Parts: sequence; C-alpha cells; structure tokens
Amino acid sequence: MTTLLCVVLDINQENWDLPKTNNSMNEENGSLELGKFLDKFFVFLKTFLLLDPQNEFSLFLNSSPRVELIYPKPQQKSTGKKSKINEMKKERTMLKELYLKRISQQKHRKKNQLQNKQKEQIQMDFGGGGGGGGSGEDEILRMKEKSSFEKEIKTSISDFLTNLKPNSVEGKTTSLSESLSRVLCYINSVLKKKERQRISQQQSSNKKNTTNTMSLNQKKILSTEERVRQLELSQMLADSALRPRIMVVQLSKDVPSQYVPVMNCIFASQKIQIPIDALVLSKVDSMFLQQASHITEGVYYKTTSQSEILQILLTNFIVDHWSRRFLKLPKPSNIDYRATCFDNQKVVELGYVCSVCLSIFSKYSVLCPNCHTRFPIKKIDKIKFNSKK
Repeated sequence: MTTLLCVVLDINQENWDLPKTNNSMNEENGSLELGKFLDKFFVFLKTFLLLDPQNEFSLFLNSSPRVELIYPKPQQKSTGKKSKINEMKKERTMLKELYLKRISQQKHRKKNQLQNKQKEQIQMDFGGGGGGGGSGEDEILRMKEKSSFEKEIKTSISDFLTNLKPNSVEGKTTSLSESLSRVLCYINSVLKKKERQRISQQQSSNKKNTTNTMSLNQKKILSTEERVRQLELSQMLADSALRPRIMVVQLSKDVPSQYVPVMNCIFASQKIQIPIDALVLSKVDSMFLQQASHITEGVYYKTTSQSEILQILLTNFIVDHWSRRFLKLPKPSNIDYRATCFDNQKVVELGYVCSVCLSIFSKYSVLCPNCHTRFPIKKIDKIKFNSKK
C-alpha cells in the first residue's frame, strides 16, 4: 500500500541544541542536538521509501508564527489560461512516459529472464555460479534520485533558522493548529492532482477505443492487446492510490489558546480517515497529540533518550495504517481529555459549556463572550443550587 507521509517537525530554538553550539546533548536541560536527530530521521525516511518505490513524503517546519513546506519545494503559481494548458499538457506527457516505461520494463524483464536462464545453464555446465540480471536497474535509479534529499533539507533548515529574528518571540513557541491545517490542505491538493491524472488516463483510453476504424480481423487481433493494456493501466492506478498519514515530531509544550483550532483539525482528519502519529521528545506529555492519536487511530510515543529514537521510528512509525491491525503497537495508558477555558486558557476539569457554540468556561456568565447569546438567570440559579447540594 503506497502512502503519503506528511511530517511536521517542531523547530524550537529553546529546546534544540542548534549546530552553532557543538554540544552533543545538554543533559541538564534535556535538549537534543538537531544534527544527530536529522541523521537518524533520514535513515527512517530512506527505509520508508524502500518499502514501496511509489511512497512519497513531505516535510513541514513548525516554528510560530511560521510554517513552511521544505520538501518537496512548492512550485511557483502560474497565471493565465496558457500556463494552465501547458501544465495539463505536461501532466499528459508524464503519464504517457510512465505508461511506455512500464511496457518497456516488462519487455526487458522477459528478455532478461530468458538470458539469465541461458547463462545459468551455461554456468552450470562449466561449473560456475548463478548470475543476477539487471531487471531492477530502473527502480534502483529511482530510489537513488529519491534518496538524494539530505542536502536539500539541511540547507532549507539552516535558511529557515537564519531568517528567524533572534531577539523576538519567533522560534520560541509552536503553532500546531496552523501546521495541521497546512498539512491537510496539502494532502487535499495532492489527492486532487492524482484524481485528475486518473481521469485523464481513462478519457485517453476511451477515445482510443472509439476512434478505431479498422477491419474486423484487425480488431479481433488488437482487442486482446487493448484489454491487456487496460488491465495494466488499472493496476497502475490502483497501485498509485496514495493513503496519506500525518506524523508530528514535537519538543515544546502545548499552547492552551490553540485548543479549538487544533480540535477542529483533529476532527477533520478523523472524517477524512487520516491518522495522526505523534513522537514527543520531552518529559511532559502533549495533551493535544494524545487526543489526536487516540481519535484518529494513530500512534503516540514519548521519549527523552536520543539513543532510542531510531529504534522507535523503525518499529512504531514506519508501518502503514492498514498493516497496523496485525501488530501490537504501544498505546498511551492515561489520556488527558481535559479541555481548556476560552477566557483564561487554563485546563478545566469541570466547567460551563455554551449550548450554541460549545465553548467551555471555568466561570458561569449570563452572556457567552464568543457567540453573545443570553441565558436565563433562573436556569443559572438552579444550576448553582444543584451544584451546592
């Protein structure tokens, strides 16, 4: 199953040991070195790409008030009808090239299989060992192109950190709500592009079938070939169907004022069936990410040791959502479902909920500060009387 992995990396200047400070790990503050973490994280991404050659990933940097897409770099928006037509033409040419490459690969595989059989027979006659063919050279080249992303990501991270203002609030907190909303919009755009490609392929195949004006004998001969091609196209489309999932790597604490937008993003991902995985590299649990992983059926893991990060990534976060049902992954024992007050942004165990906008408050009031609805005073007095009992 091909997956689209969208990673949100929390780059907080207070929690990370940046490359300027050459300390491997600050044990007193418990902060991790960014360079060593990236080296282990690149190993995780390469193994993720090795599971399926059609797997894709994207990396977002999260540091309030900025959230940027680093990899793959976003293309510049084109204006005008001519530019849109050119983009559609490029997509069609790319699809045709992929189809022709798939057919040529199958032909080369058949030839290489016959040649390998002949070589094995000759080597067995002369007492030699078996030889391997070059059927997977194209896939190896693709994997090499995909794996050459380390320098690009490192340079973009350094540029991102240099652009942050040193004497301001930037880079000291995170904006989880903004990053999740950006990721969901990105996933929506990628899935729409895939649907357009699928529709264009189907339309091109239908046009070829309707415009054939050949004799009956030629049609009978070519009917089997066309059916085989249609089956190959359907298999390609089924294999290329991406299953997206989100992974959040967080070090900083939750911001209580972001409770409502974060919960909206969580419920949106639950409706689209996109799991949210969370790797928390701090001593304190994240209340938002616990709820996100539990509601969307994702994986939540908290650790502070830098030596265990690679093992945790390869054992818990590399498996796709479909194959997780066959494994026993770690689950948080105590999930904090407490909400935050909309006025003072503090955690509330018991509070008052507005029946119109569902906002939560620690103190009762006649007017809701969000939707400005009036509540009858008699009902509020009854609630007071019952609470005293």
